[in-house]
Amino acid sequence: MRIAVVVQRYGADILGGAETHAALMAGILARRHEVEVLTTTARDYHQWREAYPAGASRENGVTVRRFAVARGREDAWQVLNRLLHDGFTSSEFALLPEPVRAAHAERVRGWPDALQEAFIRGQGPHAPELHEWLRRTPYDRVLFVTYLYPTTYDGLAAVPEGRAFVVPTLHDEAPAYLPVFGRRLARARLLCSTDTEVALVSRLYPDTPIRARRIGYGIELPPDRGPRPSGTDPFLLYAGCIDVQKGVPQLLRWYAALRAALPKPP
Repeated sequence: MRIAVVVQRYGADILGGAETHAALMAGILARRHEVEVLTTTARDYHQWREAYPAGASRENGVTVRRFAVARGREDAWQVLNRLLHDGFTSSEFALLPEPVRAAHAERVRGWPDALQEAFIRGQGPHAPELHEWLRRTPYDRVLFVTYLYPTTYDGLAAVPEGRAFVVPTLHDEAPAYLPVFGRRLARARLLCSTDTEVALVSRLYPDTPIRARRIGYGIELPPDRGPRPSGTDPFLLYAGCIDVQKGVPQLLRWYAALRAALPKPP
């Protein structure tokens, strides 16, 4: 089969959960299929400035096609982002009481579709040549990675129904409550990493029939080296991005509380 993997950024020097997931899945699929990665020329995810040349290259056994970013993050998007979050920060949202999040969901349901799509497209990256390539290239399957960006939202509209899959990397954050996401994701089959993510799909979009299932995350484990020596000290491992938007300050506060509470903290 000829398969396209669509992701907003791609490259060995890019650190990001969705981007790493896309590279991992492209590598696994390339063992048995003809795989192409479709992405943009951007490296940063704030302004989406051009960092790579447009065009095709061969990277780690996979063809990568990069398309120019016609429009990065718009100035007006910051206003919409503040309006969407209504006084709280992105990293705080999942910690808000359930009634507060429910009120948020009710509020954004009242946003006109045009305003919701202005938020999605205003954050960037807008790459119309990528979407045009999808329209005229007969891939057997198209796998979009992460729900949030226009590369997925507008890309899904360019692919015939029945051919699209989405690895949503969905989590409880303010933008996920926009109803237009649910309607657009209904064009595809969702491949989730956890049962919790599958349940979140149903909770966020109760009025939209979305096909979602858990497939996990294809981590290749190193050879088993046996049990740890009995005298090994306990430890904590954090494997995510070190970023304010990922809740790292809250994580550090919790760890400080743990150290204060335990005589021999990890």
